[in-house]
Amino acid sequence: MNKPLNASDAAALRRALINLASLMLLMILSVGIAGLFSVWSINRFQTRTQLALNEVGATMLDARQAQVHFKTQVQEWKNTLLRGHDLEDRAKYLAAFEAEMHQTQVLLDDLPAKLDHIAHIEVLAHLEKGGESSAVKGISVRMKDDVIHILAEFLAVNEAYAGALDAAQMDGGWNPSQADSDVRGTDRVLTEQLEAIPVQLARAHSDLVLLASREAESRFTMLSRLVWAAIVLALGLVSLTLWKILKHPALVK
Repeated sequence: MNKPLNASDAAALRRALINLASLMLLMILSVGIAGLFSVWSINRFQTRTQLALNEVGATMLDARQAQVHFKTQVQEWKNTLLRGHDLEDRAKYLAAFEAEMHQTQVLLDDLPAKLDHIAHIEVLAHLEKGGESSAVKGISVRMKDDVIHILAEFLAVNEAYAGALDAAQMDGGWNPSQADSDVRGTDRVLTEQLEAIPVQLARAHSDLVLLASREAESRFTMLSRLVWAAIVLALGLVSLTLWKILKHPALVK
């Protein structure tokens, strides 16, 4: 027959049970914090990465728009030469030509700063650094310099257009054949360069998406291990405390 617990044993057992309940609450809180931290960390990484990738995508669209506007500018130049015999029509096509030229220059003027900003985004720099050992790359360090060179080439081409136009309209006449001859092939290299930039940015965007996916997977694996480690530790501590309580002298009498 078990002996009744005396007051001292009952108080000791009560303290042990309180300690067990407190430990369980602490472990539940710790595991919860580890889980919430994991969710926050992954969500923060994905949000920051997506915002950065959106900037790359927007810059790529700007580069493509610059390419499109320049192609339209060249077409308006051809329209001017083909249909500009009438002074009023010539003015209309020249206005369209200059409008496209302005849009192209605005876009090209903004590109270097945008590329420089992208190059200094911390999350993208981290991704690119992580991809150095593979064939996957991000924003080329030469891309900004390429755009600056393209802008200089663009201004030179427009100077050639302006000179050819002045020569074609000399003394109030109109000589489109001479204007065409003066600038023939001038835009070819620039057109190829403008086509290359959005292609490079599109490739960089795809590479960075792949790197971000790899990084997210790596983070998920690491944080999952952290949560499981917290769970195992919590179960171990609770089990050890429960075992000590079951070995309490008050329960083995």
